[in-house]
Amino acid sequence: MRNTSMLARSMLLAFAASLAACAPTTPAGQNEATGPTEATQEATAPEGVERITVSTGVDLSDSGQVPQYSLQVGQGHWLLYVFETERLIYDGTEIASGNLAGLMDFGMALSRNGLHYAYTAPNPDNPGFTDLLADGSIVDTAQYLSQPAVTDDGQGYFFLACVGESSFIGTCLFKNHTDIFLHGDGIVDYQVSADGSTFLADLRSFDANESMGGLLVLDGLKVHNGASVMSMLLSGNGQHYAFATVDATTGAQSLHVDGAVVRTSTALHLQQLTDSGSYCGWDAAKRVVFINQQEIPVTSESQVQCYINADATQVLVRDGGWFLNGQPIALENAATAEFAGDHLYVYSVVK
Repeated sequence: MRNTSMLARSMLLAFAASLAACAPTTPAGQNEATGPTEATQEATAPEGVERITVSTGVDLSDSGQVPQYSLQVGQGHWLLYVFETERLIYDGTEIASGNLAGLMDFGMALSRNGLHYAYTAPNPDNPGFTDLLADGSIVDTAQYLSQPAVTDDGQGYFFLACVGESSFIGTCLFKNHTDIFLHGDGIVDYQVSADGSTFLADLRSFDANESMGGLLVLDGLKVHNGASVMSMLLSGNGQHYAFATVDATTGAQSLHVDGAVVRTSTALHLQQLTDSGSYCGWDAAKRVVFINQQEIPVTSESQVQCYINADATQVLVRDGGWFLNGQPIALENAATAEFAGDHLYVYSVVK
């Protein structure tokens, strides 16, 4: 997440676009190894799949447009900000309204278990200062406060603040009222574990020629220094980390998991990392979804998404339709999904 409203809005527009349908490589009812089968009907949602409706309160059906929104989900709970109405909604209840200090993805946060939330809002008495609210109560106020995070117990909250000597904003990472990490050239992005004991941070970095590079730290210790970081993930238990890099000269991309390169390509999309260290993503160049070392062919040239449970024994893929463990499943109007154990939550965004 970058601390600029224009980029964040672009990310949200891209997110909305990613909901467009894509055709699967292996048609429904065809097994890749054995060819066509008799099963051509989509299966209905089996037991263990829970559908959750997220209402934006905005009807743009006549215009053909998709409402602009930012959505975060966690184990059946959801936090939504709708740009048209400037409403922040948690599990169907409005909890705040207004611009909320230029709220984008980095202006609100949902705990991994979905039980707690945090968001930013302008301080009414001090122009230029921003309040951080956790579960509706102000817990901190600072200049340039952004990118909140909150722990599963609701007792730990994180945010970026400070301005470095080089004028970069967001040089300090705070936990509650204490700055726990400082980087003078700015912290681009960070993630924390569910209990707040571990953090992974992407730092702005320059080489000897003043070209942008990649610098990643885990609890302040360097785990990568080299090619630019495209994306990163920290597992909920804090025991695993993953990130994708790109070589600015060659365009070669690499996927790193717990310090080892596990995949190379030219169009990698890292999408999930579980507490067991399993990972999944989309390799657009090779036209496959990868789950650890397993590959599932797809044909789409636009967005494809994968979801897995902790040990990757349950797999949901979006590629045109939805496919659960290789079988088509009817999940009409679904926007996103997640596993909690073997239970699958599927979220649909509606008016």
